[in-house]
Amino acid sequence: MRWLLFFFGSFGLFFNALAQDNAEQLVRRVYAKMRAVKSYEADMRIDADIPMLRMQKVEGRLLFKQPDKLDIKSKSLAVLPKQGFADFGKFISDTSSFTAVFSGEEKLGGVLTRMVQVLPANSKGDLILAKLWIDPLRQLVMRSELTYRSSGTVLVDYTYGSQQQ
Repeated sequence: MRWLLFFFGSFGLFFNALAQDNAEQLVRRVYAKMRAVKSYEADMRIDADIPMLRMQKVEGRLLFKQPDKLDIKSKSLAVLPKQGFADFGKFISDTSSFTAVFSGEEKLGGVLTRMVQVLPANSKGDLILAKLWIDPLRQLVMRSELTYRSSGTVLVDYTYGSQQQ
């Protein structure tokens, strides 16, 4: 009986480690795809949900150029966190700086995504947790929820046009 428990326990640990590696590999493939894009422009609609502050939705344009140049243009006032868009790419570029674990599946806009929680290896940094909803077929992030010590949580939904690869 002990051998049977040992066997199934070892089997479970093996598949848990395998699932973790697969989550980290998926995040690495997404990052590699992100790095392949040299520059892009995107329309933005910002809906800031900040306690005790009422703001209208803001539209703008985001311009990005590798490695980390980010510019946001808007005709109205846009309240955005200091961290978020470019910082996450820097964070996942160092594969030893995080652990990624699958946490389920969820359908977003008709796409079945894999939910991945990314935990930083260094607990001293500002990023506490990153949750990613990744389309595993196209290797695209469909939603991200980044939680920071200093600025709270940033939730971003992504849509892709005809330029997706």
